[in-house]
Amino acid sequence: MLAPSLSLVPAVAPAAVAPVAVTETPGFHALVTEHRPSLVARAKQLCRSHMDPEDLVQDTLERAFRGYHTLRDGARARAWLFTILSNTFIDRIRQKNSEPPSDPLDEVAVAAPPPSPRPAWERITEAQLSAAVATLPEELRELYRLHAIEGLDYNQLSTRLGLNKNTVGTRLLRARKLLREALAGAAGEAVQP
Repeated sequence: MLAPSLSLVPAVAPAAVAPVAVTETPGFHALVTEHRPSLVARAKQLCRSHMDPEDLVQDTLERAFRGYHTLRDGARARAWLFTILSNTFIDRIRQKNSEPPSDPLDEVAVAAPPPSPRPAWERITEAQLSAAVATLPEELRELYRLHAIEGLDYNQLSTRLGLNKNTVGTRLLRARKLLREALAGAAGEAVQP
């Protein structure tokens, strides 16, 4: 960061920016001396804690220096500088938001999760499932068989069995609960049929 008393002329002008004549700098230096404190105060308000306000002011003054020849009314210099400050701040935010995350996921070492033990439902045999279904009360057994094996949905079950759709849902819930309890003993733990 350059102090206000130092020259703001870049050592090497970028190729895309036309160099500014050195004869314009005395008026610019007076402008900087007069408005720099208020620019710093406004930059602190804008930046809060996510950016360095002094860097924002420096970038603003560099842009102002390059465009100083476009300032026609010296009485509006303060508004002109504050507009440049605001635009510079917005450009920084946009640039920051468009950059990819600094730590790409490819480079982050992530430990592979340990292999999970075989789920309890995979240890249930077809014979155990058939035996558990056979223990269900008749009304639940037929309903569960039509839903789980034949693949009928609630509406089809309601029509076929002459039951209310809510009753179908409640009975399927009870059938699953009873099957879980029956199969838990066979698998040695709670299971989800």
